[in-house]
Amino acid sequence: MNFGKVLKDLRTQKKMSRQELARILELSESAIAKYEEGQRSPDLDTLIKIAKVFDVSTDYLLGLTDIPKHEMELEPELQKLLSIALRMPKDKLKLLIELLEGLF
Repeated sequence: MNFGKVLKDLRTQKKMSRQELARILELSESAIAKYEEGQRSPDLDTLIKIAKVFDVSTDYLLGLTDIPKHEMELEPELQKLLSIALRMPKDKLKLLIELLEGLF
């Protein structure tokens, strides 16, 4: 899916007019129309603002993923394990992985 279609889908799902979105983003209504019609692409700052308005990731807006948000809702135990693993030297991490795989 391309950016224009994603933007239009998000805007219509929120029952938001082009004019309303333009006002929020401090752009012209014609700029929003050009984004949706694929005639123009937003700059990085605008892309980030759009992601925040619709509470989605920039990857989703750009069609790089079908998942709207990058949320990691991990249980506290998994968060702790991940935190420890991220600080481990590579050789120790490999040993940990082997140990964990041996438990199953």
